[in-house]
Amino acid sequence: MRPPLPLPPGTAPPARHSAGGGVGIHMVEMAAIFGARVAGLEAGAGKFEAIRRAGGTPVLSRSFDAIDLRPAFDDEAPTVVIDLLGSKASLAWALRVLPLGGRLVVLTTFRDVDIVVSPRDLVLRELTVSGSRYASKAELRESAELVATGRIHPVVSQVVPPTQVEDVHRALREGTLIGRGAIDWTI
Repeated sequence: MRPPLPLPPGTAPPARHSAGGGVGIHMVEMAAIFGARVAGLEAGAGKFEAIRRAGGTPVLSRSFDAIDLRPAFDDEAPTVVIDLLGSKASLAWALRVLPLGGRLVVLTTFRDVDIVVSPRDLVLRELTVSGSRYASKAELRESAELVATGRIHPVVSQVVPPTQVEDVHRALREGTLIGRGAIDWTI
């Protein structure tokens, strides 16, 4: 699987919202495999170690007015923000922090979440905003190969019998599920 947008060698790093969840944690690892330095944004420290193991630098993001990316990037701004949160605040923050030529990739489809984008900013700062729905069959095959060869490691933090599926849903709603949860029908 390729990164959503190619990262030319020597570019500044990407930042990811919701980096410890099921999609985010694997995107952190994927970006690291392709040579990116990644800031994994999370609202709590409970997923920080998983972000580190995936190759990212965890950054606390309880408030979009107080995010400090310096632990991950020194004084650089992220050239790419991949937004997995999809809130007005997260999207507005992404557009604010991107430098000249920066790219925002949106992977959410929530209804009634709109952002104001200034055409002037897009042109003068040469910003790119794009969305991505899924992967092609070729990218899925490539992803499977990365897992089979051990370059990507599936993160499944909870495996439960069917009678405990509500526990996994609760962890997902509360934002404490690291990576994915799974049902094992044999236990």
